[in-house]
Amino acid sequence: MTPRFRDDFSKNDLAQKWYLGQIHESQYRYGDGPDGGRALVISLSTGDDGAACNVEVPCQRAEIRLAKDCRPAHGDEIWQSYAFRIVGAVPDTGSVRTVIGEWKAPFDDSPCIAQRFDDGIFHITAQDDVERANILFDNGTRADIVEFETALAAIGNHPGLGPPAMHIAHSLAELKDHAGITFDNLNDPAWTEFRVMLDKAVAAARGVNGGRLGELFDKFYFLRSPMEVVKRTSIRVEAADTARLRSPDNDWVRMMYRIKLGRTDNEYGPKHEGEVDIYMDGDLVAKVRGNIGNRLRFEEHAHLPEFGPMYFKFGLYRDVLPGTVEVHLADYRQGPAMADIFPTA
Repeated sequence: MTPRFRDDFSKNDLAQKWYLGQIHESQYRYGDGPDGGRALVISLSTGDDGAACNVEVPCQRAEIRLAKDCRPAHGDEIWQSYAFRIVGAVPDTGSVRTVIGEWKAPFDDSPCIAQRFDDGIFHITAQDDVERANILFDNGTRADIVEFETALAAIGNHPGLGPPAMHIAHSLAELKDHAGITFDNLNDPAWTEFRVMLDKAVAAARGVNGGRLGELFDKFYFLRSPMEVVKRTSIRVEAADTARLRSPDNDWVRMMYRIKLGRTDNEYGPKHEGEVDIYMDGDLVAKVRGNIGNRLRFEEHAHLPEFGPMYFKFGLYRDVLPGTVEVHLADYRQGPAMADIFPTA
């Protein structure tokens, strides 16, 4: 069963409930939280390094992780609630990776659920093995995500226009990373050419006017690779067409999650479908169902110790960048049921 606990960060005893192996003492302090409470303030600044980075891809990291005795068993249900906000410099171009919350199951490489703030756009993703699904974001609605995914899938499936459109998409993604070209720079010739090709491809593939696609790409400029949303996953999202996130940029946001990880194709471990319910400011905004996390395989993991629990990390994990950014965390609660963590309880 998921351990119950609350941390209001009033006792200066962070190491009692959190693992601090991926944050330096200089990277956290205490500050003011919402409603007169206290908050943990985690920061990254120019020149900071990061533990557990890919040797080929340097990063900056300042994250806390639930202590071992506070983690739920993989497949158990956990409810979590906390308030957070972002303060400081986050680049709004370049699709720079900025992760501000991670849920990881055994043997996950990428987080199975993640809160991200790439280019200053707050969005939540879910992982189906190596494929990623975009759930909600603050730059548009759930209907925009569905329309964008549908349009790009139509491009990819078109025998004549699909391949060149895909090639342009990937090439532009590389230019974004290495030359600073951005989707929101509408005067860029490469972007204009790309939009024309995409609109033509969508019109041919769907038999409709594809002019809407350019507007959608303006909303999704924060994606590192625009073709990322075309990947096939088992993940299903139940949400209102109008559902969207609220930006935590200099503003407190209250998040609550119900998470029960699993995969129907696991060879061991939880073999049920994964379930994630996402609440924002007290309202249920999305239900996520499907195979969530890395598939557990005997052949790949037989040489490893028995798989461990799911764990939650909070803080900042980003590409190497100049400037200082902070994430503030307040009133963290968790337990096996909503009654254990409801903010007014």
